[in-house]
Amino acid sequence: MSEAKPISPITRSLIRAMSHPVKGKIIACLGEGLDLTARQIADRSETPLRSVRHHLSQLEKAGVVERSAQERRRGVQENYYRLAVTPVFDAGEYEGLSPSERLRVSTGVLKMCFSDVSVALSGGTFDRRFDRCLAYVRVNVDERGWRELAAMHLKTYEEVERVKAECAERLRSSGEQPIRGVSGVLWFELPA
Repeated sequence: MSEAKPISPITRSLIRAMSHPVKGKIIACLGEGLDLTARQIADRSETPLRSVRHHLSQLEKAGVVERSAQERRRGVQENYYRLAVTPVFDAGEYEGLSPSERLRVSTGVLKMCFSDVSVALSGGTFDRRFDRCLAYVRVNVDERGWRELAAMHLKTYEEVERVKAECAERLRSSGEQPIRGVSGVLWFELPA
């Protein structure tokens, strides 16, 4: 078992934001690794622009998002935003959360995930590519097996983040249109 770590005020703000319907969508959009304008976030999340701007302002004040660039277009100042904190908790941080905070994090992430699945299914993109991955496995493991699979899932997540960062750099320099995708890594205990 890991040692519980104290939770910072910014992390607490992030936890509250992840379970909020609009702020959670903003975090999901910015979590793709691209710097986005309020309009781009509104379009991607199918959320009214006014609402996105309002919640971006709150998230910026809380230290969860930051302005990464400004650009003048047609006489209007456009701000680009990115996440100021990574919406990921290591085992020590997660252990430091109360049960209700853990539930808020899990519920928020799963809502975002299931929303993306629903959008992809209804948009016809979920099964468009033959090299997409969909796997579901129930297992019975001992403590050692639990730790091995937990480490494997964490390593998979870290690899996804590495590839995402490399792609963000390539996309910035190439101007190529991104292929939007979702990687969900789940590993959890079922009741006995």
